[in-house]
Amino acid sequence: MLDAKFARMASCLIKVCTVCSRNPAKHTVRVTRPEAKNWVSAELQVLTPCTFEDQVVKLPDLNEDVLCIFRPEAPECGFVIGSFYAGEVEPSTVDPDETQHRFNDGSVFTYNRKTHEFDFADESTHIHADRENISMECPKSLSLKCKDFSLSAGSSVKIAAGTTIDITAGGAITVNGKTLALN
Repeated sequence: MLDAKFARMASCLIKVCTVCSRNPAKHTVRVTRPEAKNWVSAELQVLTPCTFEDQVVKLPDLNEDVLCIFRPEAPECGFVIGSFYAGEVEPSTVDPDETQHRFNDGSVFTYNRKTHEFDFADESTHIHADRENISMECPKSLSLKCKDFSLSAGSSVKIAAGTTIDITAGGAITVNGKTLALN
């Protein structure tokens, strides 16, 4: 008897809803329920992993299905527990060691905790890092700006350009080495 009573109560409190508006300043959304025509919730707080010193800020998209829990004394008030995969929407990775954030513009951040690899891809710009190497590819330019810059390699440094290499200094340019070859 208690299980049936709990199930009835839970079905009133826990609902699958659809996001119909978002308020980023308050990190809240309003939702609708398919079975309740013309019903719109109050602003619901969206649960997030952390909000104090570390923060994760991400609202579900408009028209995204979310699981909500409502307060018994105020059924239009409650919280969005989160989104879930259902129907045609499938996870973009099935590797249990990967954490991935895929954006609707095609950009992707992926971290694999087993291989310790981080990847970022945005169209033709790619960054890959692991515990030993970092590689970057971009179609136009890469800019670095800082007060001091040091480049050190245990073996060799290569600089190659398709057209020109410009070196400009406001002071002296020093080249040290056993040999210097100019072609």
